[in-house]
Amino acid sequence: MKRWLRKSSSKQVRNSIKVIVLVLIIALIGLAVTWHRQNHFMHMCQSQRRQCRQCYYTALGVLQLLNAPHKATRNIVSTNTIAKSLEQCAQKAGMPAKSISRIVPSRPRRIPESDYVECQTRVSLGDVQLKQLCQFLWNVTNNLTGLNINELHVWAEQGQENLWQADVTLAGISLVPRKNPKSNESVKKTILLENK
Repeated sequence: MKRWLRKSSSKQVRNSIKVIVLVLIIALIGLAVTWHRQNHFMHMCQSQRRQCRQCYYTALGVLQLLNAPHKATRNIVSTNTIAKSLEQCAQKAGMPAKSISRIVPSRPRRIPESDYVECQTRVSLGDVQLKQLCQFLWNVTNNLTGLNINELHVWAEQGQENLWQADVTLAGISLVPRKNPKSNESVKKTILLENK
């Protein structure tokens, strides 16, 4: 009987040790999986934080460009000239050749009671990095006389962390005197009289 008790107690000790070892192995695997997931989420958060910071600085740059004084050209710039210039600006920014997916010019619109005409051009960009987009916008506003950024919509497709889509509306102001110069002079006289 004592022998049987010794066998059963040693069996119980072995079984207990096996259970403890198994629990420790499961705990270590769980700990490793948790650590790996935490590390992955930490890297994702850092990436998102960097992108948010880039968006913030891009928005600041756009606001500065919007508040900058506008330049006017002497003539309305042709659509072909704008398209070629936009492609050159995209190339200088290091954007892929197919980044500009669409260029849609609008009809010129006269600014009320002035000798100026506004022409808007909508440009759609796809799969560009934020740095490339900022460089492109900088090139457009600095290299194309009279063009300014009127609207900018930027978004990222789900699952594409580093590639962005953008719709940009560019506005150009051109000096195109009205056909009736007498009406223009009467407006000037009215303004001078009101100022006195």
